Amino acid sequence: MTNAEPEASSDETQRAAHTARIEAAVRRARRVETHSLVTDRDRLAAWAKQPMTVTRRDPGGVVRLSRTFPPVEPLESLAARVRPFLLSDDSIYYRHVLKSVGYFAHPDTEVRAELSKIKALSARLDRSNDDPLGAISQAGNDDGGFDDARTTKELGYVWLYSDLVHADDNERAAVEGFDIDHRYHAGCDLVIQAAVGVLALIYVIRMAYERGLLPIKPAVFAEQAEPCTQFDFEVVRMASALVGTPLDVLAAVLDGAAASSTDE
Repeated sequence: MTNAEPEASSDETQRAAHTARIEAAVRRARRVETHSLVTDRDRLAAWAKQPMTVTRRDPGGVVRLSRTFPPVEPLESLAARVRPFLLSDDSIYYRHVLKSVGYFAHPDTEVRAELSKIKALSARLDRSNDDPLGAISQAGNDDGGFDDARTTKELGYVWLYSDLVHADDNERAAVEGFDIDHRYHAGCDLVIQAAVGVLALIYVIRMAYERGLLPIKPAVFAEQAEPCTQFDFEVVRMASALVGTPLDVLAAVLDGAAASSTDE
């Protein structure tokens, strides 16, 4: 599927394109909602609030702020699953999906209200939006001063493109002074907020579908979301040979075995 908006050549063409987009979004959203970091909704909600602990050792002592973030490998896996919803050139980018759902569901005021809420959240997640999505930080430099201020969202996207998906040194150089810890912590906030948005998105899609507003296939809600790690199959015929044996020779052996089995 391309990232282009559905062509306006006919109502049928638009309906088909919007339907396909919503179904694709449901398939990916179900992979998000079944992820190990998302299935525990209370824990996800706690992470989304970006909680901090403030510790002061004594009346004149040092005040420290501390946070605990999700483990790295599961978070990176979740980032891969939510990423298409964050990319404006992807077919299931938040705004594209919201537009497709709204195409069918616009007569329902409650669904429209839910879509507006998700649109506001997705706007906050956009890289071009000024919302910091958390803290605004400055790193100290060798001169005793501070470098330019960076937002959680800025650092989160740099983590996404320099540490996770790509190895873009230009991205990293743009936030010099912020190490991988800073970038990862910001990436966590970006990914967790995106996951919360995806849950909201599939919720409103289910709402609209149950109200008969969406012409999507019911099977998309029941398709297998997670691959099996065990593979079993019944062997009907099998042949082995030395490496380099032509495939037509193996095929002849298998055909001969099939013929012998039929004769019996």
